[in-house]
This record gives sequence, structure tokens and C-alpha cells, in this order.
Amino acid sequence: MKYQLLIAAVAVALFNYGDEAKANPGACGAAKISEVRAASSGSLDSVIVDCNLVLTSSDYITKQIIIEGSASNGLIMNCNGATIVNNFDDEYIISVQSRVTWVNGERNYDPVENVTVKNCDVFGRIGVQGNRAYLDIDKTANAVQTLRAQAPDNITFDNIEVTTTSRVGIYVRRGVKRFKLKNSYLGGTSSAPALYLGAESTGAVITDNYFWMRGNQSDREQLAVDASDYNQIKRNTFKGLHRGGIYLYRNCGEGGEIRHTTPSHNEIEDNDFYYENYSGSNKAVDVGSRGGTQGYCNQDDGYPYGSSASDLDHATFNTVAYNRVYNRNPSSYIVVRSPSTNHSNSVFNNVRVNGNLPGEGGGGSGGNGCDPDQGPICG
Repeated sequence: MKYQLLIAAVAVALFNYGDEAKANPGACGAAKISEVRAASSGSLDSVIVDCNLVLTSSDYITKQIIIEGSASNGLIMNCNGATIVNNFDDEYIISVQSRVTWVNGERNYDPVENVTVKNCDVFGRIGVQGNRAYLDIDKTANAVQTLRAQAPDNITFDNIEVTTTSRVGIYVRRGVKRFKLKNSYLGGTSSAPALYLGAESTGAVITDNYFWMRGNQSDREQLAVDASDYNQIKRNTFKGLHRGGIYLYRNCGEGGEIRHTTPSHNEIEDNDFYYENYSGSNKAVDVGSRGGTQGYCNQDDGYPYGSSASDLDHATFNTVAYNRVYNRNPSSYIVVRSPSTNHSNSVFNNVRVNGNLPGEGGGGSGGNGCDPDQGPICG
């Protein structure tokens, strides 16, 4: 009998590892809620949230929300339609991050895990981040393991609307594991990607979202997969494709930082890519989009690792399948470049669909005559 109980206990422990292994930080008290709701002084005021925060649809939050460290494990932040606004473009209005302390003169990282942020209307940028001082470890052979051990794990954003006019909408920084974005809208007029999956990040699940960052043809793609691996990108809608849709690459040399991993083992399936008036060649999915041609690639030279050893993308073992490309031929708009380097990718059963997205009239949502490729913000 005792062995049966032991086996059952082990089974429960294994089942509870990951998403279910959540601490319970408890509900926020009145003082913390008042601190969150209090108006910013005009500078970037921040508040650390380490409790389950429940807001209301009438709340208008102007402070930076910081969720950090293991003290916040298992936290749920439910905005219930609250608006969170940031007028400081260089900062994240919501930052889910590892807590950094100094021990014997060295940084010590205390990651946060199993956090859910949901039902928020965000005007500004969101960041999920661990180590913010890459240059102290990126020249080492075990950089991938170190960065991932220092980074947040299993962070979920559900049913959020992010509108940004500057820089990346949601930045998943180096080493972050199992990030999830679902049922959400990312848009605005920034020249940067709506979503950025950074190097050494892994295992993201991006499902049932609507990407529509407006801007100019020279602006960045909607979703950047920069040396990030084992991600699932499924059942999303992409508009504004004059900028490009999903680009897989490995940045090389920028800032002197070595990127160790490659954009590999990603699954891009069952997405809608909508083209209307744009007649250029920017792709819906571009596997190996950089090719090591950037002028700064030599800034990380001299080491036998990653982008220092090779400036090329090395995008391998990705699957791009069952996607729908509106009003364009998939063979021209879903591409794998330099297949000798970007090898073992599977591209199949992507189809052309003529007309409008389901439930949307011509010229964008509601049929109001806006240009969904490049025009002004549509209603």
C-alpha cells in the first residue's frame, strides 16, 4: 500500500510540474490596489505587484506595473477591461521580469514563473525579461543554459489589446521560456515589430491573435523570430503585410552580442495572411530573412559560438503549413531563402484565398474604406 501511495504522489508531482505548479501569492490588499490606481507624478512611477491584482473596467492606470521574482510566482493580474497607459516610450508599461540582486559583487537572478495577465487594454509596451546584461555571459559556451535559467518561465498574456506608437509592442527577451500570447490584438503605428521573440527564448505559444501594426513599407515585420526556437504560431491573423508577416532569422553582431541559438523547430500553421492593395514583395513568412548581410555582423567576431562563428541565419527544421494567404500566391509569399544553409524546413499545404477575411468587408474591418495594408487606423 505504501508503494502505491508513493507512486501516486510521484505521479501527482509530475502532473503538477509546469503550468499547474503554481504558488498562490494571495489577493492584493486595499493599500496595494490604491498604490496601483494612484496617478503617476509625471515621471515614470512604478509599482511592484506581488499579489493577485483585480482591476475594473473604469480603472485608468498610469504607473509602470512590475511583476518580478519568485515572490510573484503563480500571480494572476485581471484587468477586467482596465486601461494601462505609458507616455514613456523607452520603458515597458508592464514588465514581467526576474528580480536582480547583487551577491558578492555579482548579479543574482531570481526568475518569476506561472504568471497570467489578462483582459487589459494597454497603450504602450510590454516586456518579459531575465538577464538584461548579456555581454557578461554571451561569450561563454553555456550561455544558452545560463540565460534560460535566469529568465521567466510560463508567462501568459490572454485577451489583451496592445497599441504602441514606438518600438516593439511585446518584447520577449533572451532566454524566456514558454511565453504564451492568446486571444489578443497587437497594433498601432510603431515602425518596430508588434511581437519580438528574442534569441535563446524557447517554447512560446502564439495562438488566436490579431496582428495589425500599421506604418510604412520600410518598417519592420509584424512578428520577429530572432534566433528563437520550438515556438508554435497558430490560428493568428496578420494584416499590414506591406511590412512583412513572420520573419525568421538570427541577428548577427548587433551591439557586440553573440546570439547562440537559431530560429529552428518552429511551427507556423493555420494562420491567415491578408494582402489587399499592397503590390510589393514583402513576405507573409520569410524563413532565413537576413542572410548575414547587416553591416554590424562583425561586431561579435572572435568566438567559436553562434553568430560569432557564423553570420548566417541557420533557420532549420521549421514547419510552415496549412496557412491561408489572401489574394496572393503562397509560393511567392511564403519562402525559404538559401536552403543549403536554412535546410530541413517543411513548407506544404499553404493555399491562396481570394477576397476578404471572414466577417470583414472590403477595405478592412467594417468595410469602411481604409487600406488594411498601409492606410490609416481603421475602426
